[in-house]
Amino acid sequence: MGSNTKSFTSALIGMLESEKKISVQDKPSRYIPYLTFSTDRMNNLITIEDLLEHRSGLGSIDGTYIFFPAAKRMDLMQSSLLSKKRRT
Repeated sequence: MGSNTKSFTSALIGMLESEKKISVQDKPSRYIPYLTFSTDRMNNLITIEDLLEHRSGLGSIDGTYIFFPAAKRMDLMQSSLLSKKRRT
């Protein structure tokens, strides 16, 4: 079911964007105010598009994320976000 919901969610967001009701360049918290990330930097950089394209820097739930020591996880996410900022 997990993979099917990704396609369904993407399609719905695409429909809402074509109707000018949402923008994938917006921050997720614009539509879900209680959705916040662990740092201000992440809250300011991550967009809906990043989440849809799996490039937010957030850890994977497939289990690979657990192989990084807890002390290194924040560094991993921050370096991913910094590389995104350099590209924009």
